[in-house]
Amino acid sequence: MDEQIKISEEYKKGFNRGYNIAKEMDLRSSMFQLDTTVPESLKPYHHGIQQYISEISNVKKLGQKPSNSSLNNKLKKPNKGISM
Repeated sequence: MDEQIKISEEYKKGFNRGYNIAKEMDLRSSMFQLDTTVPESLKPYHHGIQQYISEISNVKKLGQKPSNSSLNNKLKKPNKGISM
């Protein structure tokens, strides 16, 4: 079953802003430990920050240097089953 999830433009903008903020500040950990402690209005930003931190952690585990182009491409490509 191929379920498609609609993501609002507002959420995508917040997610991308959070991702870019984390990237520019070179964040390695989140300000919030649990998703439940994040106010609802800040969740898109938090999810973007978490995505960046996750990608950086994976790159470090593989022993590679982070590549700006590979990180940016992941944002532009929707995940399987999610339409943006």
